[in-house]
Amino acid sequence: MVHAGFLAGRWVVSVQHSTGWRTTYEGVRPIVAEGDAVTRGQRIGSMHLVGTHCTCLHWGLRKGTTYADPMGLLRRPVVLKPRSVAPAVD
Repeated sequence: MVHAGFLAGRWVVSVQHSTGWRTTYEGVRPIVAEGDAVTRGQRIGSMHLVGTHCTCLHWGLRKGTTYADPMGLLRRPVVLKPRSVAPAVD
């Protein structure tokens, strides 16, 4: 774990993988600490709303200065489901 905490007004967790890739999750309040070893499938935090921004996940993948699409890490198609409660309409 290379970062787990509040950064630039948002909760951020960054995991350095043995492959050299780093995944970063913004909007995730950590339940782990910097320096912790984590394993595949281990829970690292929970989604957390800060300020007026959405409760949403910003997910990044990079190796050095090379950024990549993290969706390539998923092994099955991703299906987005509607919210169970409709948002308020102004």
